[in-house]
Amino acid sequence: MRRLKRHVLQRWEGAIPLRVLIIRDMLILGTLLNVVTTVASLIVLGSGASAWIGFAVFLLPLPYNLFIFLCVWRGAGQVGGIWGNLSSILAALWLACATIL
Repeated sequence: MRRLKRHVLQRWEGAIPLRVLIIRDMLILGTLLNVVTTVASLIVLGSGASAWIGFAVFLLPLPYNLFIFLCVWRGAGQVGGIWGNLSSILAALWLACATIL
């Protein structure tokens, strides 16, 4: 539990560089998590389970998505300039795509 708390706090407080948050945490880990839960929700639906269960599985990564989005947004605000603006736009587009798809 201590590792998880440290992991969350490092990202929230900006201790992790913005490029690491974007590339590793958002684009790689976040996208992989969303793909896995989307496939899992399709498997659940294909097995004949209730649509609500499939929808719940599909929405499982939403808290992580929102958390990483907010961490990138905060980090982009600290960086500022064109890189900060592009990071914010990328994070918003990623969140929209990850939530819809």
